[in-house]
Amino acid sequence: MMPTKVAVLIMRGICKRWALKDCGSKVRKAMLAICACFGILPVAGARAEAKDGDVELGAYLSAECVTCHQVNAQTEEIPQIAGLDPNAFMAAMQAYKAKQREHPIMQMMAGRLNDEEIVALAAYFSTLE
Repeated sequence: MMPTKVAVLIMRGICKRWALKDCGSKVRKAMLAICACFGILPVAGARAEAKDGDVELGAYLSAECVTCHQVNAQTEEIPQIAGLDPNAFMAAMQAYKAKQREHPIMQMMAGRLNDEEIVALAAYFSTLE
């Protein structure tokens, strides 16, 4: 199991055990400190590498992407993402998420993804031709 998943499971378990609906920043910091003691800090998006991405998770999440970005076809309006360099994919998704790139649909789609999911998608799409 990836360290990020372990950290998330620990955090969710603690929140559930303490019946916390929304872990406040102090609780999150405490949980991250606990995770750090065990060397299982979540991967930060800017430093994450696609090789660390969960390809199976990326394949699962890609269902929404391939609705528009078809794997075997390309249009002038919708770019091909199959086989795209993982770093380019992650940079584009982070830019959409931060609303630095303009496209309302992509901003919404990227905004719903966390850093681990973006890395997983980058890893998955980089495996396609």
